[in-house]
Amino acid sequence: MKISIQKREPNKNGHRALRLVYYHGSKTGEDGVREQKRSYKPLNLFLYDKPRNPAERENNKTVLLKVEAIRAKRLLERESSRHSLDDRSKLSASFFDYFDQLTDEKAMGSRSNYSIWISTRHHLRRYHGQEELTFEEIDKDFLDGFRQNLQNIATTKSGQKSPNCSG
Repeated sequence: MKISIQKREPNKNGHRALRLVYYHGSKTGEDGVREQKRSYKPLNLFLYDKPRNPAERENNKTVLLKVEAIRAKRLLERESSRHSLDDRSKLSASFFDYFDQLTDEKAMGSRSNYSIWISTRHHLRRYHGQEELTFEEIDKDFLDGFRQNLQNIATTKSGQKSPNCSG
């Protein structure tokens, strides 16, 4: 995939909005004409079309450097995911925050399904025993340990071993 920077036509104030253009290849239409498949991401940044003073020229330099850095980061993210390389910033994100968000979304569904999510959150936090859990900390050993905990240690609200926790 190619990613480029597009400068839009200037508006009435002489500002050129910038956006990233993602090229996803092309296809041949029914009429035999090749059509490009693209998507656009506005950046909420602008250049002065005709900079009139040093401050406007400096703004243009700074914005162009920033936009090029954004483009380079998107290319790196794309290549990293394409080659199954780790994105360190995503791995260090909070799994508990993510799980809490999913649990909140389940509140709109069936009550029994929501209660299962609440229970899972409770057992997961109790098993981990720390305030935070990152995606990086979750691996096969962690999941096996959590499963073992559910099967052998975890209990229901009434203190009974859960009947659903058989291996």
